[in-house]
Amino acid sequence: MIGGFLQPDDGEIIIENNNITNIDSSERPTATVFQSYALFPHMNVMENVTYGLKVKKLSQQDKLKKGKKMLEMVGLSHYKDKKIGQLSGGEQQRVALARALIMNPKVLLLDEPLSNLDARLRIQMRKEVKDIQSELGITTLYVTHDQEEAMGLSDRVVVMNQGEIKQIGSPETIYNKPENEFIANFIGRINKLSNGKDKFYIRPEYIKVIDADSDVNYEGEVVQKQYRGAFITYFIDHNDTLIQADILKREDKSWNIGEKVKFDFYEDQIIHLQD
Repeated sequence: MIGGFLQPDDGEIIIENNNITNIDSSERPTATVFQSYALFPHMNVMENVTYGLKVKKLSQQDKLKKGKKMLEMVGLSHYKDKKIGQLSGGEQQRVALARALIMNPKVLLLDEPLSNLDARLRIQMRKEVKDIQSELGITTLYVTHDQEEAMGLSDRVVVMNQGEIKQIGSPETIYNKPENEFIANFIGRINKLSNGKDKFYIRPEYIKVIDADSDVNYEGEVVQKQYRGAFITYFIDHNDTLIQADILKREDKSWNIGEKVKFDFYEDQIIHLQD
């Protein structure tokens, strides 16, 4: 709707006090990087990047000057004459980003732009996208189903479910103060516990696994453990409720599957949620 590809059922879309609700997508001060990149395979990199400038009525020299600047920004200066089919997925993503940025949009729209990349390249590209956005200062709307991506890139996160906004806030607020169980489960992982009177919630990183002979009320049995690099995730069966505990390797006592353990948690990290 912001890009002009769908018409809203109700309301208005305002950018810098200008109502763009009924303006054609080509006339809007927005630019979109699509999930599939939508690059032209018959054009080289420079031609793809400068394609949108046709509507700007610039000279060929000015187009090439702007294109060169954008390719330098995304680290593809030496690829300007290559065909799209000669590029890797990450390089194609950079071309798509440069093509959007060259239009100098008021709002940059990114639709799952990293979903086609492998895990390692996604981390690298996340940093590059954030660096470029910070350098240019363009308001950016980034749609993703990757919670880590949303938390790492955003100044403000909007969590939606079935088309309805559930919570808006900073990444820290969304993670540490979710407004309901859906958000707590969708952004990160959460454990549901009870002290006999009240239900409460606690993140796995705030669970402490303790030997079974400790004087702690919460107990269970280790049913699975997963090596996660910097930490170990223990899955503990507690009264038919599966509790996840992330234990740093330096604090891990290597509890075994089937072993009885007890667990505690940091009281100041308890989260109370709406039903």
